[in-house]
Amino acid sequence: MSLPTTNAGVLLGVKRFQEDLFHTSERYVTHDFPSTAVDIHELIEKIDMSRKEIAIKENGIPCNKKTVQLIEEVKNLVRKMSFQCYQVKLWISLLIPRMEDGNNFGVAVQEGITGEVKSICDLCDKYLARMPVYFETRGELVRKAEKYPTIADWKLAIQELDDKELFSLLHTCSDLRNFYLYLYDHIVKNYDKIKSPRSSNSAHLY
Repeated sequence: MSLPTTNAGVLLGVKRFQEDLFHTSERYVTHDFPSTAVDIHELIEKIDMSRKEIAIKENGIPCNKKTVQLIEEVKNLVRKMSFQCYQVKLWISLLIPRMEDGNNFGVAVQEGITGEVKSICDLCDKYLARMPVYFETRGELVRKAEKYPTIADWKLAIQELDDKELFSLLHTCSDLRNFYLYLYDHIVKNYDKIKSPRSSNSAHLY
């Protein structure tokens, strides 16, 4: 029993979507990935400087205005990476040919890279899920610092929390930079196998 025929107009729409997806994904890999890695490296230096410049309000409670701004920057970068990785994953998945016996090394390359991209997407989701925890914890500490102004430990706890959050942002940015560089390097090196997985068995996965 054969599948029903798909409407010609729908097929044309799908073809246009795929062409746009392929073009956009290749631009991500060849341009956006390396350039964003450079931008993130500069942001890492900015965050590191912020760790040395924690301001204190008149009431003794550390000000986290810069931290909040940096969190927003990092959050936007995480969302950007997640979106781009989902696009690239779909691009490579749509290039995987139908299952056949033999000459499947290129297909294994495609599947290996899509698996790596998916892992990065999952990590991005975890980064985003973690960010609200900082504000919840800090809000509770600030409430106690204001309730017990003579107990210096609450204010010190806030300062330590802010420093810990900046340190966490450093790690997140380092991961994002490394992910971008890794995907750029890995996809470019295996580009021929990704585009034409069954053309030859001579290429090697780096």
